[in-house]
Amino acid sequence: MDPALTTIIQRSGIDLDVQSYQPIIEYVNGELRGVLNMREPNNDDFAYANWGYDDEELDAFENMVMKNGNDSVLNRIFELASKINDAGAYDELKTMLDIDEFTNYMAATMFLDNDDWPNNNIKAYRSQHDGRYRFVSFDLDYAFALRNFNKHNDDPFAYFLEFKSANTVSGEGNYNKAIVNLLLNLMGHDEFRRRFIDTFCIMAGSVFEPNRAGKIVES
Repeated sequence: MDPALTTIIQRSGIDLDVQSYQPIIEYVNGELRGVLNMREPNNDDFAYANWGYDDEELDAFENMVMKNGNDSVLNRIFELASKINDAGAYDELKTMLDIDEFTNYMAATMFLDNDDWPNNNIKAYRSQHDGRYRFVSFDLDYAFALRNFNKHNDDPFAYFLEFKSANTVSGEGNYNKAIVNLLLNLMGHDEFRRRFIDTFCIMAGSVFEPNRAGKIVES
């Protein structure tokens, strides 16, 4: 399911980072061994392969732990979002965060109701040379609430709101509450809120339209 969903996203042409995928029929000395899932690496090589960014120039984090660089720009994004309707705040934030790609990422992940998120599987990176953070959509094995963590009748929005405070309702530590609150703060800005609503509708009516998506799954 994970590579099927990412391929559906990728072939739509929407601006969202996902791992490329190709099923491979494997033979060893003429003996069929089966099907391998060849996946694009989801590490710092991803940024290099797609954008030419070297490790030395990357700010990158996973689940709020910095893997490369430092968090100064990330913290500035959070600060600006907390006062998003102040003069100039939204415009400055867009110089540090790829707002189109971030909107696509949030809309797609929430549409799919991946309940191993947002408390896990959040990864983003930027070039330190005036780059903007981009988020990577990955590990979608629990889309459609398959982990049964979502107890809100499969309402992904109600589930998302559980993670805005320090602890989840189950008492587990929440490592990504800053990202949750980033989206919630941005929703207080009229332009972004309209952008998110429009993008969510595109996910439902175009990217994951059943006939289109079904043909990709069958292939």
